[in-house]
Amino acid sequence: MISINPIKQLLKNEYGLDWFKLENLHGHTDMIYKVTTHRHKYVLKVSLNRKMSKRRFESQINYIQYLQNHDILSPKIIKPCTGNLYTTIKDYRNRYSALFEYIDNLYSPNLSKPSEAREYAKYIGNLHKISHKYNNKHYWYYDPISEETRKLKYLEKFVKKSKRKYLAKLIKIKKDNISRYKKLRPKLGKTMLLNDLSEGNIFKINNNYIFIDWNIAATGYFADEIAWIITWFFIKKNNMKHLSKFLDEYLKHFPLNSIELELLTFMPISYAYTMWDNFEECKTKELFREQEKKILDSSKILEQLIRQVSTSLSHHRATYISHSHDEQ
Repeated sequence: MISINPIKQLLKNEYGLDWFKLENLHGHTDMIYKVTTHRHKYVLKVSLNRKMSKRRFESQINYIQYLQNHDILSPKIIKPCTGNLYTTIKDYRNRYSALFEYIDNLYSPNLSKPSEAREYAKYIGNLHKISHKYNNKHYWYYDPISEETRKLKYLEKFVKKSKRKYLAKLIKIKKDNISRYKKLRPKLGKTMLLNDLSEGNIFKINNNYIFIDWNIAATGYFADEIAWIITWFFIKKNNMKHLSKFLDEYLKHFPLNSIELELLTFMPISYAYTMWDNFEECKTKELFREQEKKILDSSKILEQLIRQVSTSLSHHRATYISHSHDEQ
């Protein structure tokens, strides 16, 4: 961790701030500070990612700038005195940082409303369409399979240590889905994406969507980002009745190929199974079965919806744009 003194020196020397108050916002993978001056409020993000390099950080900043230039809202980047878009804090290694405007009055989207589900789908479809045209170099690949393998190892250790044998079936589910993902991966469309449009990173202001975090922005898969959105906003919130409205609207703006749709039949369920509250907090077999029933009910609805979408697409395939050829 970086001490507070280099942070203060950075704000004073690089941004010309003579007086300010700092509030630690406790980021998950980064150091995040709220910076309050007499007239303005900012957010300072300092990357703690050990694998973060200069060109990777620059590629993320450039991508955010690209999205902003195409009317995808995110907090404005505040340039330091050097005129660059980011700064460096040095302790035993370089730590890359950026200062943003602090935005008040943000509120979470409510996808339990049909109109909001369609509006959010339109936003994501437009975001993917714009990202698909992004031509700058990508220096980081976000690998969902590596992430799932890491979670699998943690799950195996947790089941063994906790002696909760009823959770062992999750290990098989996770292994099977990783194997299925690997087979589908060569046909998945990819580009530079945010890869983390969770409920803690996407908000609304003045009836417009805005994202506030990009710490894992990298080359990623369109379908995987949709899989996570289904997990966070529909499965986790027991909001499956409006998923069809989301999918129908999204596919009008950014169609997926049949392989990508197949991924959506099982990965949202796989992600939902291994969210912490679905196994760490299930301290009894009864609690786990209760959670499992909710997920299995969601799985049936999801598979039915994807089949309906696939049938519809097969009848109108000529009107849709294929982007699977962008794969490796």
